[in-house]
Amino acid sequence: MNLLIDAGNTRLKWGLHDGRNWCARGAVSTETPDALAAALADLPPPQRLFGANVAGPAVAAAMARVGARWQLEPEWLVPAGEAV
Repeated sequence: MNLLIDAGNTRLKWGLHDGRNWCARGAVSTETPDALAAALADLPPPQRLFGANVAGPAVAAAMARVGARWQLEPEWLVPAGEAV
């Protein structure tokens, strides 16, 4: 099970995917990134956490706190400056 988080300028969008289907998904405001932990409280533990973040270091820290709950570090997806 993978937890995927897209931290944009206004919302943190998240989804829990089991490899075939979305098991749960939702969004919280980027202004209250710690609300993400509450949104995920009743979900089964993911095995990996992938994140993309354009919202800044405070949001990245909140995502790391969420991962720490399951002893996971976010695996950051970083776009390339240009494609080949």
